[in-house]
Order: sequence, then C-alpha cells, then structure tokens
Amino acid sequence: LGDVLLALLKGYSLDVFDARVPARTSVSVVLIDGEGERRFVRQPGNNDALGFEHIRRDVVEDARILSVAGAMALSSLDGEGMERLLRLAREADSLTVLDFRINRPRYDMDQVRRTIALADWVLPNRQEAAYLTGETRPQAMAQALQAMGAKNVALKLGEQGCLLAWGAERAMIPGCPARVVDGTGAGDNFAGAFLHALSRGLHPVDCARFACAGALKGRPLHRF
Repeated sequence: LGDVLLALLKGYSLDVFDARVPARTSVSVVLIDGEGERRFVRQPGNNDALGFEHIRRDVVEDARILSVAGAMALSSLDGEGMERLLRLAREADSLTVLDFRINRPRYDMDQVRRTIALADWVLPNRQEAAYLTGETRPQAMAQALQAMGAKNVALKLGEQGCLLAWGAERAMIPGCPARVVDGTGAGDNFAGAFLHALSRGLHPVDCARFACAGALKGRPLHRF
C-alpha cells in the first residue's frame, strides 16, 4: 500500500521523499453514519514507528513551512522527537504548524504544552481543542492555546467555519453552505488550503476564507 501511495504522489508536481520505517503501512477504515458522522477502525503501523531519526534534516531545513499532520498520534515522534523537529525548523526560519489527531487515552500534557509552544500555527478542531484546553467555548479555547505558547490559532468549527486568533486579533470566518454527506478529509483539505494561502502571503482572514472553501469537496452519493 505504501508503494502505491508513493507512486500516486509522484504523479503530481511534488518533491516526494521515500523515508521508510520498519513497520507495515498503517490503514484506517472510515465508517460514516446517516448523519455524516465518522468512526474510524485503525490498523496501527508506520505512523507509530516514525521517529526523528527517520526525518531528513536537509528537507526540513529547506522547507518554508513544516506542517505536522497527526501530532499526538505519532507515538515514536511525539514528545522529545517532535520538539527537536520543530526547533530544527525554527532554526531554519521555517513556519511551524501543528494539526492534531488524538488517539490515546492519556498524554503527558506538560510535554504537549512544550510542543505547542514551538508552533507558529495550530489547527485543531473543536473536539481536539476542548481536550487540549478543557474549555467549551471557541474563544476560550483559542485564548488557552495561545496561553500555552501557540503564536496563532485556526480553530476548525465544522459547518460554523473557523475562529482565527493571531496575536491579539480575533475573527470568526463563516463556513460555506453545503449539505454534508461525508466529512472525510475536510480537516486535511482545510489545512492544505490554509497553508497554501499562507505561503502566498495572504492575510490570515483571507487564508481562512480560502480554507473554508477548500474544506469542501464534492463526490457522487452511493447508497448501499
């Protein structure tokens, strides 16, 4: 499966780095109910084996943006390895970004806070932000994340859009009207669109508008 994914990626204008770890490719099966809510069945694999030693230093140092998708779900990288990775990027003047996936019952929250403090942007969804901060209101979540050291926050709020917090500024960006059938990949699409706009020098509000539109994707609806 990993070889298939690498071959697909090489079909795009991307620099693809084949960094292999001694583990099988992890697989997630997404189950979607009638309300569009998702449940995941996961076979662990290389995500749990990836460590700092597998990451090419030259690639990180040449990057304009280092984005970690799945922070807190990379058991061999989270913690000290993640801190080393983010510091390496910062020393190279790269923008550091964390997107999250919480898949364990317990974490060393002091270590999580140290990691967040090394991020220029954090992109949690509502459930992740609630877990990280203990807050229930988006404004309070964003404030708490910045108090942990995150410079800027783009809090994903599903159909409500997103809340931006950059420096002392705040902005609520509405979502795009849509009938939700399958939300799989919406958060990843948001992150990719947001960072693309950020790399083009757009204002954070414009980045968030672009990302809210980018989070949508159309597909035929098949019923079985």
